[in-house]
Amino acid sequence: MVHAMQSINYLKVDPSNFVFFNFAGPKKLLQISQSFWKMTKAGPETDYESIFSLRVNDITLRELLLFQSLYVCGTQTDILNMVKDQPDPRVFFKTFLELDGTNMVTILSFDSRAMKVLLDEEMSHYFTPEYPLFYKSKIQKTDNKDKFFYRSAIDMAIENNQLTAAACIIHYITEFQNNYVSSYLFQNNLIKLMDR
Repeated sequence: MVHAMQSINYLKVDPSNFVFFNFAGPKKLLQISQSFWKMTKAGPETDYESIFSLRVNDITLRELLLFQSLYVCGTQTDILNMVKDQPDPRVFFKTFLELDGTNMVTILSFDSRAMKVLLDEEMSHYFTPEYPLFYKSKIQKTDNKDKFFYRSAIDMAIENNQLTAAACIIHYITEFQNNYVSSYLFQNNLIKLMDR
């Protein structure tokens, strides 16, 4: 199903992209696609090329309690200990609609130590290049709950002066998410990266 829902538009790489929701099967996919004309025997026909897809997961009570626990941690060390204590780190790589269509790796990008653990080479067997980890995220403004801004994990790492986290994210992108679509993540922050 093609959806014109404005709240998902931030995921588009280009304003002319389309958003497809494929939630009927066991794999729930949110797909960003671009239309193009294809010549057939009957004449020109509209077709769609997938730019990238996100696998949307159903959140479990255990995952919800873990995320709530991360939000009430007093220090970054507490967060790091919780990240390390998880028997299955895939929970941090899952995309949830309850998190405004993002994942915990993106949310935790303000902490270099957590990024080093989660994006370490030892975790590479959990990474699925088919579904990107990093893309623009929708973040609610603290001073006005009705307004949002859109930022990538790289932006959040730079904003919090976590250059090690930014380096881990860039390494992940070049290793596992290396396609032309990922270049839009660097539109607004490349100069900031070079300045640091």
